[in-house]
Parts: sequence; structure tokens; C-alpha cells
Amino acid sequence: MLLHILHDSVFVASVIRQFEYAHPNGNRYIVLHNSSNEISHHVQALDKIETCTTRLEDVIYMVGDIKVFDAVFIHFLDDFRCSLIYRWRNQTKIIWMIWGGDAYSRFLPWMEEPDELTTSVWGQLSLKKNGINLVPTAKRLIRNGLFILTRKTNHSFDDIKNEIDYCCTVIPTEFSLFKHYLSSHTQYLDFNYDSGAKFDWESKYVGEGNIQVGNSATENNNHLSVFAILKSINIGHKKLVVPLSYGDKYYGRFIQEKGTEFFGEAMIPIMDFMPLAEYRRVLETCSILIINTYRQQAMGNIIMALWNGAKVFLNELNPCLSYLMAQGIHLYPLCALKEFNALESLSKEEKLENRTIVYRLYSQESLEAKTAKLVSIIRGCNP
Repeated sequence: MLLHILHDSVFVASVIRQFEYAHPNGNRYIVLHNSSNEISHHVQALDKIETCTTRLEDVIYMVGDIKVFDAVFIHFLDDFRCSLIYRWRNQTKIIWMIWGGDAYSRFLPWMEEPDELTTSVWGQLSLKKNGINLVPTAKRLIRNGLFILTRKTNHSFDDIKNEIDYCCTVIPTEFSLFKHYLSSHTQYLDFNYDSGAKFDWESKYVGEGNIQVGNSATENNNHLSVFAILKSINIGHKKLVVPLSYGDKYYGRFIQEKGTEFFGEAMIPIMDFMPLAEYRRVLETCSILIINTYRQQAMGNIIMALWNGAKVFLNELNPCLSYLMAQGIHLYPLCALKEFNALESLSKEEKLENRTIVYRLYSQESLEAKTAKLVSIIRGCNP
């Protein structure tokens, strides 16, 4: 039996689908909520899940004897989950399913930080008192797990890093970024969540469509720097599709206002949660995707864009850029956005090559094979 610890997210359905394929009826899925009154956005209609509050004793009681599980999969690691691992230490295998922020914020926090323009402009508008910018300061404390009240009850990563037997990263090259901070015995396993893309070979490539900027209302998307570049070039009749439905709602409103100030009616912010199918249809109108984060982020959006034939620009520091280029995918560093005809579409040959590689890496068959191999390795070894 395998145990999965998750929180309410779009990936829950993917986890159930993939692990039920690889190990039918051999999994338990516990979705954590901050309170019993918390409203679920993504898991209401899913069977097989159990929900529990983020109270340590409640989770321990619900799980029962941890020794009956071959392994525990921690889908995103925070200090509360560190405390769970600490309670279950030396009793079963632990697999950390790294999402991104849960590792970068611990090991490489500078890759989570916004750029200079975002820091200066957004920081000036953030709540201030006695000359201290409280909003970014509070966020930095949260990222680094330094809230004293929280740490009184939760364990830190240093308390449990030796308990982590395996970890999975979104792209394989991320493991080399993190392994220095992990235990020497922690091994890498290849796994990917379903990106949400529909791999229909009959689907048409996007034509001269709109421009998608970022994937969320988070400062590390560095929207303002992208807006500045786009303002300096001729975007013609293209509209800017800017997803802001999750993240910091105050930052989201700020970006909505700035985008409207710069681009008027061409600014199309997405402020409310959308069903995946509806969100996918919106992205299918975009022939350009720009992700300006320093770290790996928005892989689902990137995969969908590449499949649709869109031209993708990533920040030069983003490890996804070098990884995907090494796989043979045609995509571009952010600096290329300033070049003449940067917004021209990929050639038909380039679109087909991208689609072929994306299918090889992220198709349902590929995900099922990876998940089956992962489960086989986990269940074939004693803790």
C-alpha cells in the first residue's frame, strides 16, 4: 500500500489517475486543509480521497499504522509535512515529490525572488510602516520558514532530510541543483505529473494569436519587466493574456492595473479560477508564451504552449530553458524577445519537431511508464 499526502490542487486528479494505473487499489490519498471549513477548488468531485485538517494528531490518527505502507509520497514539502515525516521516521520509505517552490525556497531562495524592477515598483506600493516594507518581508519569512510560532510546533527540513529516500523533480536536471542539500543516500526517481495538455495529433497549430505573460499572481513572474519589453516593440493587434487567478490577490490587482495602464483593452487578465478545459481553450489562442521566472515554474503551461505550436520565451536563468533546448525543442531566452521579428511564428517544421519531442516526454504513455517504473522500484525494495 502507498500513502499520498497532498493539498487541494489541480494535480490531485493526475496523481490518482497515474498511481491507480500503476498500482490499482493500492493507494490512499489524503488531502490536507487548513481547517474543516476550507472550501476545495479541485477535489470536490473526486472519489478515493480522504480529507484532513493540518493538525498533526489528526493526520497521524487518520493514517493509522504507518508501517503498513510501502512508502509515503509527500507531494510538496512544507514544515507541517516535515513534522509528519519526523513522526514516521525509520518506519517506511519517504519520497519527496518536489514541485518547485518547496525546494527552491529552501535551497536556492534567490531564484524565488522578484527582479529589481518588480521589487522597486511593487515594493513602494506595498504596506509600509516605520520605513519597513512589511509585505515582502513577511513573504520572505514565510519562504524561509522563520515564523517563530510555527517553528515551535513544526520540525524543519534539517530534522528530517536523512529520512528522505527518494525525490522526484519536475525536470531531471533539477536534481543536480538540489542534491548538495539532500542526504547522500537520497536517490532520484523520474516522474512527471500530467500537464493537462490534450495531445491530439489532429489538433491544429495556433496561428498568429495572442501573447500569454506568466502563469500566476506571484512576484517571481516579473510581469513588469515583460511589459516593459513588449511596450518597446510593436505587438500589433495581439492581446496580452495574463493568468492571475492564483497567488497574491493584491499583487494580481496591481499587475491588472499596470497592464491596463500600458496596453489598454489589449490587456486580458484572468482573475478567476477556470475549469481546466476552459483554461486550455484560452491558452490555445496564444501564439507566444513568456515565462520570466528564474526558477522552474509553469511547466504545464509550457508543455501546452509547445504542443499548440506557440513560441516560448523563458528567462535565461530558468533551468527549463537549457533542459528543453537540450532535448531538441525550439524555444528562446527572454533576451531574444527584443530581436527583430521576435513575435513571428515558428516554422511548420519547428512546430512539428516540438510536438514530437513533447509527446515523447510527456504523453500519457510516457507518464504511465514512468509511474509504473517508480512504483516497481519503491515496492521492490525494503525500507
